[in-house]
Amino acid sequence: MTVSNASLEAKQLIKILGITEPYVDVENIAKQLNINLILEELDDDVSGFLVIKDKEPTIIVNKLHGKNRRRFTIAHEIGHFKLHAASGKKIGRASCRERV
Repeated sequence: MTVSNASLEAKQLIKILGITEPYVDVENIAKQLNINLILEELDDDVSGFLVIKDKEPTIIVNKLHGKNRRRFTIAHEIGHFKLHAASGKKIGRASCRERV
């Protein structure tokens, strides 16, 4: 998957959901995509990950991280969901080493 494909997919999702303002409510996007969100205490170097079990997607986010980091992680994992969600396994991990 290329960056340009990911960017195109994000733009299409924003258009489909009718988002017109600069602030993007990533939690609402997850809700509209029927993705569960769980805030959990994780190791500091783990910001979050996506799990799909029994065709039910869930994003687990490190509740110890700041609000902006959590928003980035949710958006990042939504990207994994939209681009790679067919495998049914843990798909992706946004670590603190990835820059916002």
